[in-house]
Amino acid sequence: MMKKTEFLSVLQKRLEKLLPTQKYGKVILKMPRLFFTLQKR
Repeated sequence: MMKKTEFLSVLQKRLEKLLPTQKYGKVILKMPRLFFTLQKR
């Protein structure tokens, strides 16, 4: 059984292969975003 740190390391390497890396080396997961704005009446 994998340890948590080992699992996260493997996961990060797989994500870096599948998703584009930002210029600072971070990977941004593609997720839909939903924004709310509130307005007082």
